Amino acid sequence: MITRDYNWLKETGFDLIYETAEYWSSRVEYNSEKDRYVINHVMPPDEYQFPVNNSVYTNVVAKLNIESAIELGRMLGEDIPEKWSVIAEKMYIPFDKENKYHPEFEGYHLNVTVKQADTILIGYPLMYKMDRQVSGFMISLSLSCYLILIEYLAVYKMERQVGGFMIPLSLW
Repeated sequence: MITRDYNWLKETGFDLIYETAEYWSSRVEYNSEKDRYVINHVMPPDEYQFPVNNSVYTNVVAKLNIESAIELGRMLGEDIPEKWSVIAEKMYIPFDKENKYHPEFEGYHLNVTVKQADTILIGYPLMYKMDRQVSGFMISLSLSCYLILIEYLAVYKMERQVGGFMIPLSLW
């Protein structure tokens, strides 16, 4: 936690993170064919694509939220449902192994024009870990110049100086 405001975290923040993780855990469905938890019938950040199954952005948000709730619960000594660890570990994050990229959603094809490149958002601001080749390909899919720049900086681990300290891009 960057601010180190543990009082806010105990009094307000943890409840918010816990309840959103509870929502996501109630929203997922187990898919036995994939051996993964999926989230179907959602509106992704590119609202023109509604409805979709397994929006990469939505599924990454859910996974990261549940993981954060688990970590903060442990830090604060709060009880966390055991199932959350399994859901976070087995959350389906769409990935095209042949082309080495995260498709916008299940069934997405590279020749489909999108209003917003949802996939670039999992790199920044979500900071979802991807290898350099995948992240580079994702950058090439984005139509948004400023996100391309931010993602480029993140991929190449650029830093900026703030008050005499070097701050990794993921913190600002």
